[in-house]
Amino acid sequence: MARILLVDDDPTLLVVLSDFLKSAGHEVFTAPDPISFASRVKVIKPDIVIMDFQMPAGGAAAAQRTLDSTPELQKLPILFCTGVPMAEVKKVFPESPLRRYVSKPVHLGAFKDKLEMLLAEALRGG
Repeated sequence: MARILLVDDDPTLLVVLSDFLKSAGHEVFTAPDPISFASRVKVIKPDIVIMDFQMPAGGAAAAQRTLDSTPELQKLPILFCTGVPMAEVKKVFPESPLRRYVSKPVHLGAFKDKLEMLLAEALRGG
């Protein structure tokens, strides 16, 4: 299964999604903000990142700068999980084969489907 890094400032959501993903056999790590993400992503080397859009310390844009500045992380798949309207998220992070989007409140069935599609696409080489 996948190594997943969850990035969200909502501790309750981190627990719910982490438990859900672990029950599906994934190895799960968490970060509450882009600063923690920056220090953890290079060590953990996840297969995929599940990220909130709006967080303290610069939000998803700050986290993306970390990915962009690290060549081996530039093609890391991201599932955005956010309460921000998707049109706004897609303005900053346009659709691509290695991005998917799911709205909060999270419906776990839809979440699982998007995650599986993104992981399959990443395995095909994006």
